[in-house]
Amino acid sequence: MKLSFAGVSDLLGLNNIVPTVKPRQPNVDIKALGEKKILLSWEADSRPHTTDVSEQRMTRTYTVIGVVIALVLIILQEFFLLLLIGSMLFVRYVLAKVPPEKINYTLSTHGITIGPETYYWKELLQYFFMDGVGEHVVAVDIEGAAMPRLFISFHPKDKETIKEILDQHLIYLETPPKSAFDKTYETIMSKLTLK
Repeated sequence: MKLSFAGVSDLLGLNNIVPTVKPRQPNVDIKALGEKKILLSWEADSRPHTTDVSEQRMTRTYTVIGVVIALVLIILQEFFLLLLIGSMLFVRYVLAKVPPEKINYTLSTHGITIGPETYYWKELLQYFFMDGVGEHVVAVDIEGAAMPRLFISFHPKDKETIKEILDQHLIYLETPPKSAFDKTYETIMSKLTLK
């Protein structure tokens, strides 16, 4: 009896696999929104990405520190923890080396469109700007979503225009909200003051 690869994949049920992730369904009556008018549209990276020389030096430093920690974990026989840390470092390395794709962003009278996906104003809560070295991002919080925050790259010259448009529909936060991790870190550091 000769068994082919197609036969094995049929036996295991690996043919015609349908993705289980369903597209997001907005809770908005699109017809009631009226005519869609584009207020601002631009093309930018899908995620922040820097090619700074100092970043490359830091990567080398992190690699040396990672090797030392890996040796300690091998001595302690913490192989699962070593695998976990190694996989996180690998993902960071890949994201640093692979340039992000260009994507279209649009602000309209209906909401924010990122590529093919539209987020309507009624679904969005608040926003704030995150300006780092060489990267400009506006973060927009989504109401009741599995991924509760959108990160939108933009060109620095468009910051004021984006702020004017978003102010008409969303609440502006001067400082980014702190996560539970940030609050815990600050609490621990305030109790560990060195005198």
